[in-house]
Amino acid sequence: DILTEEQLKSRLPVRSGQYYSPDRIADTLKILERIWGNHGYIFAHIDPSIEPDDETKTVNLTFYSELGNKITLNKLTVKGNKKTRDKVIRRKMTLKEGEQLTQTDMDVSKRNVESLGYFEARDGVNWKLTRLNDTTADLDLIVKEAKTGNFNVQAGFGGADLSSPADGLTIKGNFSDSNLFGSGIFVDTQASWAKKEQTASLRIAQPWLMDKPISGAFDLYHRRQRYDQHHNVTK
Repeated sequence: DILTEEQLKSRLPVRSGQYYSPDRIADTLKILERIWGNHGYIFAHIDPSIEPDDETKTVNLTFYSELGNKITLNKLTVKGNKKTRDKVIRRKMTLKEGEQLTQTDMDVSKRNVESLGYFEARDGVNWKLTRLNDTTADLDLIVKEAKTGNFNVQAGFGGADLSSPADGLTIKGNFSDSNLFGSGIFVDTQASWAKKEQTASLRIAQPWLMDKPISGAFDLYHRRQRYDQHHNVTK
């Protein structure tokens, strides 16, 4: 009563007239489980029936779906985030405790958390689903944090005027972090020092002002130059 047979067939990789393929059957089972999961039947069970006909060298396939009950999310837990705060991760999810659990919400929430860029690109964000009874389940979001900060210092010496050792000395430094103290704040600061010129810049960006999806940024720049001689220009 949820989807017609034709609607289901149109989404499946198995077609009449194709060569028999166990891989296509396995893919069909996964797709059917995902389809029913999108409608809230997270623990739907699909049972394939395979009937070969030796005379015609064909196989008839039937897929029986046992949907069970729709599942409600009981508890959502985030694990593995030693640096990133819980709220930074949770505000990217569409899942809510006490509401119906669907495969769509799980997929969207997973992609949203991955888009933060704070976790390993490969298998850095994964779900663990635990069934409590026929109608409820717990979800664990397991994350593996990646490096989000960078710090470096450079020193150089050279130039045309080397009347004193300090004249040719240049020191540059940079610090950046896209997840400062696990708060989701982006910070980038750069500074350079030479005898005749010093510069410094600071940028701070917050994608969630007052815990709302409103972004804001603050930029500060300083430059100081030293002129040892002043020339008067006359006409």
